[in-house]
Amino acid sequence: MSPVQVPKPNTDAMGRDIPVPKGLNKDVGLVYKRAVQVMVTVIVIFFAPLSFTYFFDKTHTSNLSDKVLAVLISPEFGYGAGSGTMSDVNGSQMIVYLRNLTAMFPHTIAGSIAITVGLVQFNATIQFKYPVIHRWLGRLYALCAVIIS
Repeated sequence: MSPVQVPKPNTDAMGRDIPVPKGLNKDVGLVYKRAVQVMVTVIVIFFAPLSFTYFFDKTHTSNLSDKVLAVLISPEFGYGAGSGTMSDVNGSQMIVYLRNLTAMFPHTIAGSIAITVGLVQFNATIQFKYPVIHRWLGRLYALCAVIIS
């Protein structure tokens, strides 16, 4: 069994050197890499609950994503025409969603799981220190990808 290998700070997950733009030092590359990691993490943490809870509102009048859109943009955008709620004019988009629920529900749930597992998969500590967990999460990710497609 080989010893655990920890990647050097200026390398990617495969051990290759991270290219640093000309005129910048290697520390800027680290700051850039960390900034991208933080942004992706925040996006996943924000988006996963929205997509995971999309179909869990039994009344089909509002869901978590509608509430977030109403706060971030406007109530008219969150609940108005084309929003996918039954309070929409005729509820036309929600009727389409409900008609295709057998395809949309697994697609939405598997997609939520995939983006969350994918976030963990790219963590170097998990990759190198816990390879068994990394492999099982990879299998789960692949299964979700098959379900999504």
